[in-house]
Amino acid sequence: PNTPAIADYFGKPRGSGVPLARFSRLHDVLNGQTIQADMVPYATGERELASEYLLFSQPDDLFLYDRGYPAFWLFAFHAVEQRHYCARVRHNFHSEVQAFVHDGVKERIVSLTPSAASARQCREGYLPTEPLQARLIRVELESGEVEVLITSLLDAQAYPHRLFAKLYALRWGVEENYKREKQRLEIENFSGRTPWVLLQDFHAKIFAQNLTAILVCLAQWLADERYRHRQHSYRINFANALSKMKNHLASL
Repeated sequence: PNTPAIADYFGKPRGSGVPLARFSRLHDVLNGQTIQADMVPYATGERELASEYLLFSQPDDLFLYDRGYPAFWLFAFHAVEQRHYCARVRHNFHSEVQAFVHDGVKERIVSLTPSAASARQCREGYLPTEPLQARLIRVELESGEVEVLITSLLDAQAYPHRLFAKLYALRWGVEENYKREKQRLEIENFSGRTPWVLLQDFHAKIFAQNLTAILVCLAQWLADERYRHRQHSYRINFANALSKMKNHLASL
């Protein structure tokens, strides 16, 4: 909503006719749960939010990032917090990545040295500036496009090359969740015209979606048990589950 209070809180970038906010999620792609959700002022960086999500993670968690996230300082923070990551990187992300693409090999362990700007960002965040060990993975798509993944999983025996295409494909669950929020939950349809009402609406809908996802997990288990002898497997309709939930949320 285009009100002065909302514009003052979230920001109204130059050239935009309405206030804009930054949406960000820490999303469990295997269980459909949103672990942490933010709707913050537009000027807040997505990498900054991602770094905060490390504090909501567990030692065995693995973070999947698309091409907008990789930064030396963020990977250094992962090393400090002892959290693993797998991210898609642009071919010009680092000279080591460019050399890797040029050589055409399947994978390589490299040492990433920070640029002057990256080292400055690390010092500002009280992070180490020493070179980081990382593993580059080449994934060739059916279209002929070459994706490069960078990961902290260095052990090629424990985590062979063949696993990474399917691993990174799991990140699409994040995009599907955004689609669900916008289309099914109508998360941009607010009930008021102040920042606090917007935030309340936002978190209430995330809560409703999470509770639905928990119940869908149980319903899916029941469906698997009930129809295990049939030729085809059955999947719970999440949109239908959300529709049922809206009249039962308060009682649950």
